[in-house]
Amino acid sequence: MIQETFSQNLTVVPSFCDASGCLGYYDMFRLLMDIAACHAQSLSIGLYDLRKRDLFWLTAKTKIRFLGERPAMGAEISLTTWPEAPARSRGNRSYELRCKSGELLASGKTEWAILNTKTGRIEPMTDIYPDALKFDRESALPENFSRIPEAEFAASDPLGELCVTSMDLDVGGHMNNCAYIRAVLSLFSAEEICQMRIRSIEAIYRASCFERDVLKVEKVKTADGFLDLRVKRNDETVFLLRIELG
Repeated sequence: MIQETFSQNLTVVPSFCDASGCLGYYDMFRLLMDIAACHAQSLSIGLYDLRKRDLFWLTAKTKIRFLGERPAMGAEISLTTWPEAPARSRGNRSYELRCKSGELLASGKTEWAILNTKTGRIEPMTDIYPDALKFDRESALPENFSRIPEAEFAASDPLGELCVTSMDLDVGGHMNNCAYIRAVLSLFSAEEICQMRIRSIEAIYRASCFERDVLKVEKVKTADGFLDLRVKRNDETVFLLRIELG
């Protein structure tokens, strides 16, 4: 039976938590990636299903909006995901995180594309999902993804430098999309992250990175309350992170 929505009941175990003892920001991204993979597998469009067709899921953008307190260690939570009706070359997937009582704690969405690993081209997204799958649910996060202009980084400050290690790689040999979040946030102290009072985090993936790539990170605080971060490999922008401050 085709499942339009897919849910998991989870406990916030210690490995999901940051220094605050609550579900970490990086770990939230990780949970979204994992449940998306589980749902795709149940629809027979998971990693190994697509590999037989020389295809690979590619994350383009992810945004998470935090609506309540992050759940503490030991809390029981539920995570639900569903795909939205795709456009020709891109498709969004929605997510909702709720506490045991049903209160909505966070909403998110990811923009995906399908890469042909032989040609290097983006394949039509409309050919991927099963014909019987319905797209009846609205987006969990109807707001648009941001457009972050390169020009704003003319007034940026350096934040730090990263080196892609073997522990950052995914099964495709690229830097894992969640590893970018962990690496960039690790350039801030635990106290700095706590003081940010983060309302949303948005990740924009521009280019693949590989083991031993050296990346430089710049930051700029915008007039409308965002902390924008740019990750560069030499002169190429490979990743952008937008943090909405509380």
